[in-house]
Amino acid sequence: MRKIVVSLVLLMASVSAWGYDLTNPAKVDVPTSGTRVQLTTNPKYAFCKSVVVTADENNTGTLYVGGSAVTSDRYTDALSAGDSLTFSVNEGWFDARTVWLDVSVNGDDAQWSVIAAP
Repeated sequence: MRKIVVSLVLLMASVSAWGYDLTNPAKVDVPTSGTRVQLTTNPKYAFCKSVVVTADENNTGTLYVGGSAVTSDRYTDALSAGDSLTFSVNEGWFDARTVWLDVSVNGDDAQWSVIAAP
C-alpha cells in the first residue's frame, strides 16, 4: 500500500474532529462512474489541518481524487484499493469541501478522516 503526502508536514494524532478522527473514518459512496461526488458539504470541515482520503479495500477499480472538475483523465491522484492520499497544511486551513471523487467502477467507496479545528 502506498501513502502519498501532499505537503511537508503530516499531522498525525488521534484527536476528535466533530466525531471524526484518524482512527474513525467516514465513508463516501460514489455510485456512478463518471459522476463526481463531493467529499463533504458540511461547513464544519472548512477548517482542517489534515484530510486523509483512502480507497476502500474492497474496491475493484480506481478512485480518482481531485477538485470540482475531477475525472478519470483529470485528477490529483488515482488510488487503488487500500491506497491513501493526505492533504495537510503547515499554516492556515485546508477546506475538505474542495475535494471531489470519481471512480472507474460503479459503487466503489472511499473513507476519509480529518484533523480539524476544535
